[in-house]
Amino acid sequence: MIRGSFHNHTRFSDGKYSPEQVLKKYKSRKYTHVSITDHDNTGAYPETLDIASTLGLTIYPGLEFSSQFLEFSECHIIGLNIRFEGDDLRNYEDQILGGRRRRAELIVSRIKEMGVDLEEEITDQLYNNPSVGRPHIAAILVGKGVVKTAQDAFQKYLLPGRPLYVKKEQWDVARVISFINNLGGKSILCHPNNQFSEDQVKELIGMGLNGIEVIHPLHKLKYAKQWRTFAQKNNLIISGGADYHGIEKSEDKAMSRYYLEGDDVVKLVKAVERN
Repeated sequence: MIRGSFHNHTRFSDGKYSPEQVLKKYKSRKYTHVSITDHDNTGAYPETLDIASTLGLTIYPGLEFSSQFLEFSECHIIGLNIRFEGDDLRNYEDQILGGRRRRAELIVSRIKEMGVDLEEEITDQLYNNPSVGRPHIAAILVGKGVVKTAQDAFQKYLLPGRPLYVKKEQWDVARVISFINNLGGKSILCHPNNQFSEDQVKELIGMGLNGIEVIHPLHKLKYAKQWRTFAQKNNLIISGGADYHGIEKSEDKAMSRYYLEGDDVVKLVKAVERN
């Protein structure tokens, strides 16, 4: 049986574990196909390819892009099986990762204005992450006792309209989809759940969107069925995975529950492999 997860994160963005640790977890669960899709950077590659080869896993280089679409604060698009070496991608990473750091610095200044003492080693560690984001800020707020959980941090401080929210620097979604195509990859809409309407996704298809995540921990069964039917009707790649970060204990269970298998993997592989 072939089994795949095509949405996962490592220490190169907001994941807890190294690429090797993540791949070994999947190997132990008898997966055959995996993608590491860190936010806005491919720092895990080419190391991840070598590790996967040693473990006997088939891996497709990926990246999760944040983009602007309609009224959404963020629209996440995975570029699957992209060429990760080249000046175009390096220039993108330099721009977007620089924006992430500038945003983090502004949020840190606001935290200090709240009277929270942030030691230099905490901010140094924060800025050393190539893809620093709100989950890292949330972890700091939990560690300093400002909130009890990361979810509380988002609800009280980090969502749009909250005191620590700063809009992320990001490309518009049409530009991202075109960029993924230029990198030789396929564009996959992440976790549409009930946030996107079918008409909105059809608008993305008009921009060149190639696929959609049907399997995802955020999806209740009815949404998984809805988006599978939608994908089939619109000739979209069916993708999915655990969106693994390793932060919560429940995520290890998710690795064993949220995956593609059988014909779904066969069709995805055929669609994303370049000639």
